[in-house]
Amino acid sequence: MGRIFRPGRFSGATAPEVQSMEVTVGQTFLAGAVLIYEAGNTGKVQEGGADPAAIVGIAMEAAGSKPGTNLNFDSTVVARTGNVFQVSVAKANRTTIFTGRAVNGGTDPVTPALTDIGKTYSILKSGAGEWTLDAADVANQRVKIVDVDIDSKIFFFKVLEANLATP
Repeated sequence: MGRIFRPGRFSGATAPEVQSMEVTVGQTFLAGAVLIYEAGNTGKVQEGGADPAAIVGIAMEAAGSKPGTNLNFDSTVVARTGNVFQVSVAKANRTTIFTGRAVNGGTDPVTPALTDIGKTYSILKSGAGEWTLDAADVANQRVKIVDVDIDSKIFFFKVLEANLATP
């Protein structure tokens, strides 16, 4: 498992706005998933597809990981109370900074450079279900790099204003 998307913290960064949000039925995403609103404006969230245009935020945990879900004895449960099918979401807004790794074709992870600061990148979901920055895609930019950690191969980024979801 590579470095997943998470809120980033460093000098000058604000704390992320985190909200518990109801998840669309049947979702199986991992922690670090890019979330969008369910079609029909229900207020529920689901994992985004390729190049999501309206990003709600990043999942802080996997779908179905709150109390009362995915029990190891699920097949024997007759009745369930207190089941919460929600996920904690680090909301994408004008101030929240996220961290993640980048890929570029066969290179994973890409080593960031100071010249990456200010550039815009696309995002993509890997075959393993993890989200990464896509340095090879120049047509579908969704995030802007605001800082880098060269030694740890970490990119710090914000979601572009044009790609922030509104409920």
